[in-house]
Amino acid sequence: MSNSVRDILAKMQQASPTLGWGAIAALSRADLNLMLERRFAASYLDFSFVPPLSGVYPLSAGGETYVIFDGIMLGPPQLSFESSTLSDTAVVVNLTIIAGRYTKIQKNALAPERLLTSFNITREMGFRVEMDVDLTTTVNEVDGRGSIVCDLTLARAVRCNLEIARSSSEYIGEMIRRHIIAQPPFKHVSLLSLLDLNGYGPLNPRHFAIRTQAAPGARDPGSANHGDGALVIFMGVATRNDGGTLPIDGGNFPYLIPDDRANGQLRYSATLVIAKELELFVDEAQIGALRSSVLPPEYAFADDEQHQPHDFVLFGKVRLTNRSLVVEPLIADVQRNGSHQFTARLGDETVNSDMRWVVNSVNTPQSSGSVSAGRFTAAGSMTGRSVLPSVVTASYATQDGNEHVAAAIALTRYEKVTVAPLVCVRGIGAEAVEFAATVVGGGDLNWELLEPKLGQLTDIGNGRARYILPPDLGELRFVEQKIRAYGETGDYEAHASVILLNTPHALEVEPAYAFSEVGGGSVKFTAFVEGDEVDDARWSLLGSGEISAEGLFTPPAQMTGPEFAIVHCEAPLAAGRSLPGFAVVLFSEAEIPRLHWNSIIRFDLKLNRGAICYANGMQQLPVLVEIETDESSLVPISDVELASLGLYDSDNQMLPFIAPGQEGIERGSGIAYAVNERGNRFVRPRPAGISSDTTIPQNNNTRSKTLYVQLATEETVPLYAAFQGENNEVYRSNGSNAGKIELNGVDPQIDSKGYHIERKRHWNDFPPPKPDPVDPNPNHDWDYSPNSIDLHAIAYAPARFATLKIENNLSTVQWESEHPDEMFFSYTGFLFYPENDPTGDGEKTAKMISYDPYFLAMLKALYVSQPPEKLESGGPSAGELVVSVHRSSSTPIWHDSMADGDRNRLFRAKLDFPVTYQLRDVEGNLHRLTVGFEPPANPDSRNKLELTIESPKGKRVSLEGRGDAAISKRSSS
Repeated sequence: MSNSVRDILAKMQQASPTLGWGAIAALSRADLNLMLERRFAASYLDFSFVPPLSGVYPLSAGGETYVIFDGIMLGPPQLSFESSTLSDTAVVVNLTIIAGRYTKIQKNALAPERLLTSFNITREMGFRVEMDVDLTTTVNEVDGRGSIVCDLTLARAVRCNLEIARSSSEYIGEMIRRHIIAQPPFKHVSLLSLLDLNGYGPLNPRHFAIRTQAAPGARDPGSANHGDGALVIFMGVATRNDGGTLPIDGGNFPYLIPDDRANGQLRYSATLVIAKELELFVDEAQIGALRSSVLPPEYAFADDEQHQPHDFVLFGKVRLTNRSLVVEPLIADVQRNGSHQFTARLGDETVNSDMRWVVNSVNTPQSSGSVSAGRFTAAGSMTGRSVLPSVVTASYATQDGNEHVAAAIALTRYEKVTVAPLVCVRGIGAEAVEFAATVVGGGDLNWELLEPKLGQLTDIGNGRARYILPPDLGELRFVEQKIRAYGETGDYEAHASVILLNTPHALEVEPAYAFSEVGGGSVKFTAFVEGDEVDDARWSLLGSGEISAEGLFTPPAQMTGPEFAIVHCEAPLAAGRSLPGFAVVLFSEAEIPRLHWNSIIRFDLKLNRGAICYANGMQQLPVLVEIETDESSLVPISDVELASLGLYDSDNQMLPFIAPGQEGIERGSGIAYAVNERGNRFVRPRPAGISSDTTIPQNNNTRSKTLYVQLATEETVPLYAAFQGENNEVYRSNGSNAGKIELNGVDPQIDSKGYHIERKRHWNDFPPPKPDPVDPNPNHDWDYSPNSIDLHAIAYAPARFATLKIENNLSTVQWESEHPDEMFFSYTGFLFYPENDPTGDGEKTAKMISYDPYFLAMLKALYVSQPPEKLESGGPSAGELVVSVHRSSSTPIWHDSMADGDRNRLFRAKLDFPVTYQLRDVEGNLHRLTVGFEPPANPDSRNKLELTIESPKGKRVSLEGRGDAAISKRSSS
């Protein structure tokens, strides 16, 4: 089913898809999933990854069958749209299992405990967790950004294909879901899109809604684009902000992303639509502003082509911005002692020769491997693990001092070829066994049925084979059927086995399974019949190693064959009969002992910025946590352990983490205190003698991490820290006074005397006369200069302004009178230079004057030239808001009766009101400032501003800036 550019344009000619919205953006699955993959790799830099899952979990309500997860490592969330409809925001989220071991055990009253299957997992095997999730939206009150996120805590119908049976699949899925939702929000919430709702252009988004849409044909499992689809964002923009309706599934809303190809590749992956009704505001500058408003800052809408079948439509792609950094591949499997070349490139496809490379292990510090110029060399010893994850990091510094960092994951594997299942047990008459095998670095695989060649093995392609059991075993009761997967050239291979049972094996062998290190210690096996130990049991071994007459198993000195052995046992019965049983030994290589710390000798919390901050939910108190392990091991806690670190209150409740994309505790959230993984733009308290948020550990046994606490309460908050060790034990800092702290929030005090407002004449056509000291006339400034620009600089001396948000109209206007021939006119604009601007663009944009888009459109409708876009000189200092007042003697009056019913031309209905600015100072306190002209009945009202400031407690202070620089307090309540 074609969905070309031509097809889409034809549909858009027939009906507008905007449905009353100002603009629409559609982002493809390919782009969204690539963003999620890059974010997954970056999560290992800031400890926001979901830690590997280990543990024993029931596979059924009665617990007759249970599974053992060992280091189950989840990959990036990937979206699929085969079940998406335009009626909601649902997607299918797939989490590929990229590493770990899966073991299944059967245990019930009628049979001895028995290993059913065990194998190591690679990402190419296709094992995954699948769930249905509704995408959600949030808006950050601080910077006015809207986030579209995939929150895995909202998952439903979770299933995992490690098991085929539906009930078992759902049991495993539920265990993994519980593991995910137990993590802080920043670990299970993934950002898909970030909308700038605080821009001031006519096409800048103001609010938005989302829907998910399957691509044409994507619901068909046999189609080439199965699961393809788009995230569709419906935006109310500054000049069309009342919103529209949302489409329904089965309607005529088109799929907006074309499927045209060039050189075999899709040409487009994103689309923007702008309503025709906004044609008055559409130009290249405003289109560019819209493009940059719908994506995270490291991405850009590029390579677009424009059409106007009715509405404006842009077809393009999502690309990294030029200076963004990415390491490729994002995930790579590497065999021990092997190497792999990673490449770091910028968004403009260039490679920086000054790139700095480092590597560290996620869970085994002494087995990180090494990296040089992007070539990663894996560790030679696996220290008892089948896979070792390492983080390969590239970074470079720009001339302005900013550091760009990107990461990839290297998975070091013991074996060249991994087969799943490695070993499994089947009774005659059971279903077929499907094998999957992967090769590190890629490669073809062949399959072979080894002696005794019972049953049938079929290569089904793509590294998979299906084994059909024989109909019977004749007189045999127990057979190991070996299967070999090997490369065409014979330089790599792996073995697997199916243990075939012809009769029930009622003899209980303990342990039923064992993990044994090659060259390691022995394992004692014991046979039981109805609970009594069998003294004369006969032991035999299939595989490497040795078994004594007493059942003592000794592993081989080195790995020379399959990664397992089968211990077989028979207990003699009367009349020459015997009772059979077996156990399985799974090998792991360990050339050197795996080092791990033994105990925590110091677990301290330090307050390098004091214990008191404003209770505004934004200011942060850095808490430095230092964890020192015993000196005998010389091993610190691992990244996985450090990533589990959290702060707890006196009720032993973990402090909630600030959600991704937010800088603090949002007003009305009901949260009294929370912790942030990252520092925000607001300054921290500065007690005397304090200059740093961190300290440098004095030895290799110490790891430290800074957590940022934010308070929205004036109560005292006692805290301690805790983390989970690799052994699943929780370690707490509250065993000593150094591991406990108390924090206090204080009332955000606003000093009404701290506001400073200064008016300066920036430009005029005729300079006013010098003031007469005998008879000063404050009106000279405008009586003699009918065309002028005044700048009113507004600052708060105790703490400069860091953020700005405008509630409604961006400009206010006033004519000298409402006479139809009136030409004398005043209007406002504004300039803002944020203190501590995290983007670094504040100084560049500080001279740009912003106006309400409806005001600019009104000038167009009046055939009046546009106002100045920037100041040639002057402008705000860092932390200042400047309100510009422009006076004109030649602007015809506009009445909304001139709009002829066009709602986009009801300019006075938008502009006749004061402008309300919401500002947060650098300490996080909120200021609400309303600026407008004096009432029209007052003389010279269009020449004078009234300013009213409301403090966080609701106290209102009215200030008036007049012709001179004086400030007079008019009222206070």
